Amino acid sequence: MRIREIIVLGSFAPITIFSTKFTDSLTGNAKLAGFSLTVTAIISLVVMTALHALLPGA
Repeated sequence: MRIREIIVLGSFAPITIFSTKFTDSLTGNAKLAGFSLTVTAIISLVVMTALHALLPGA
């Protein structure tokens, strides 16, 4: 059960890096890329916390 929890929570970790790289390569706007990094990091933290609380055996 612990392995499942680690895999589910770990799947949300790279979202922030990929969204920043995608935004910067698409628009070339570093400020927008930084803003998207901040927003997705906060969203990922909230989702990971909720998943940790809701998964069985947590």
